[in-house]
Amino acid sequence: MATTSYIEFIEEKGFWIKNYFMETTLEYICQAIEKDMNKHPQWMKEQYEILDNNRLGFFPGMMDLAIDSYLTSQERKSYFIGTLEQAKEIIFDKGEEIPVKELKAYDDKKNEELRYRVMTSFKTTYISQILDELIKMINDGEDYDNSIHESSFQFQDTDIA
Repeated sequence: MATTSYIEFIEEKGFWIKNYFMETTLEYICQAIEKDMNKHPQWMKEQYEILDNNRLGFFPGMMDLAIDSYLTSQERKSYFIGTLEQAKEIIFDKGEEIPVKELKAYDDKKNEELRYRVMTSFKTTYISQILDELIKMINDGEDYDNSIHESSFQFQDTDIA
């Protein structure tokens, strides 16, 4: 079930990534948003619903974060990037790795047919790399160079099925 999706901000400006890696990253983005849901503007609450559905695996092979629909001003882009930075703080507070037990607990939130068989921990630096790439993609906009991501993010020592 290791499907891959193209994550984009502006049409044809994005990167390929295995759904499991993006769903795991979205878990921590959603946690950052959930910390104080009531303080967020309405557009961010709507964006959260889309991110949440993606983290739950409802779109295998066709994830769409809809960030192009919600990040329509520099103010919104900055706000969302701040949320991505908060997600980085959450994962770095965990140390070097996210243990299998935590990954399985996250995966158990999904419908059974959408779950992965998690067999190894996940390095927090991997999520940081993905978050950094999202930030770069949003900041660069039309100038984003996606040629460096001809293939999806590959984290060889992460074992899922």
